[in-house]
Amino acid sequence: MDAISKEIKECAASTGVLLEKNIGNMLERKKRVYRKEFWEELPDKLQIIYGVDAHSVTEMEENFCAQKKMSSH
Repeated sequence: MDAISKEIKECAASTGVLLEKNIGNMLERKKRVYRKEFWEELPDKLQIIYGVDAHSVTEMEENFCAQKKMSSH
């Protein structure tokens, strides 16, 4: 897993492909959480975009508010 994670990050960084962190999956109340290890030791040129995958207006609002809190830290 470490090797493929490193390959994905290096490939994205060298080609300019952005990797998405989905806010909905980052919240602890969700069962599908990201592996924190993947997001450690990122290449300098790696670009990340934060997405909001929501299936209702309420979920979109919750995820947006959570993203604002995360980016203010």
